[in-house]
Amino acid sequence: MAYRVISLEEQRNLPPSVVRWLEEHKSIKGRHDFYWLEKQYLLLSLGYRPSPGYQLHICKSEQGKDGLNLIVEETTPQQGFVYPQIVMYPYLLLEVTEPVNIHLISANERSHLFQPK
Repeated sequence: MAYRVISLEEQRNLPPSVVRWLEEHKSIKGRHDFYWLEKQYLLLSLGYRPSPGYQLHICKSEQGKDGLNLIVEETTPQQGFVYPQIVMYPYLLLEVTEPVNIHLISANERSHLFQPK
């Protein structure tokens, strides 16, 4: 598989240098790439959000001529539902094995948010 999502439980067992990088970058909106030994990690972060109603998830993946295309959707709080006011930094952490192009579906952002710098 060209990518896999690293769960929160798995993140606790990552090497210390990867955990430090994750902690330093998960609050910064955008795409962040990190190479450690022979692995490549890809962090997609929404930055600050005021409640836990915001999330990222992968809707679709397809092979393109320039690598893997991932369609990522930001879900927003459900209308009419009361969420606690807690500072959140929604993100997805992936381990990837080839170039990845990210396309974001969101009412508030443009898809270039997660493009390589």
